[in-house]
Amino acid sequence: MRHETVLSLLFLGQVLGDSNALQVMASLNPRVTLADVPANVQGPAQVLAAGNVPTDQAVARNSMFAYRLKTYKDCRAPGTPSVTDQELAAAVKNEHRITQAAVDRDDAVLNQLQNLGNQLQNVSNQLQSLSATVNAKLDNQAAMRGNYFARDFSHPLRPIAVMSPGGPQAVGTVPALLTAGGVSPGSVQELIELTPAQIVTLQTYYNHNFGIAVGDNTEMQRHKFGLYIGW
Repeated sequence: MRHETVLSLLFLGQVLGDSNALQVMASLNPRVTLADVPANVQGPAQVLAAGNVPTDQAVARNSMFAYRLKTYKDCRAPGTPSVTDQELAAAVKNEHRITQAAVDRDDAVLNQLQNLGNQLQNVSNQLQSLSATVNAKLDNQAAMRGNYFARDFSHPLRPIAVMSPGGPQAVGTVPALLTAGGVSPGSVQELIELTPAQIVTLQTYYNHNFGIAVGDNTEMQRHKFGLYIGW
């Protein structure tokens, strides 16, 4: 509509003369100031008050307002607002501050999502570790039940799987027998002949102290390890 009016008035200028046409244009659509134009925007002090983060609508309004002022600044047609350098600079600064606040908000949300993802991963890892421990305990039931009834010196003992996470061996790992170069006694006779050093090796392997306390003699240490494997 504005362009049609200008073209009509320019045609009128050909009839009345350029000077008369400009006077008519100015009287019909005179030059106004920015204060006469409703901005419909909020400054950063309002948008960011009380720790509020800018909404997408606030960002869009301030961006469009700054764009309008830039357009007005370059336009010299009668009827467009007269924009000062200070007004344009203030609008651009406001746009930057509010846009930056929106970016900071998005970054904060992204950080929260990343933290949530890390927490979920930690929970998943804990569930996997718990599942491995439960499975190892279930697998050990048969071996421990067989060890419980081992009474003769020659009766074989079955090694049980690792049940404590965090040690050098993964949960569920079953040690080899002493006779095969491993660490686990394969018979009652080997159990009651374990040395303190061998028991320490077993503690490290299983990542468990078997309830052994400071001051326990070798016989008590053997007994407590025997209880641990179900004997």
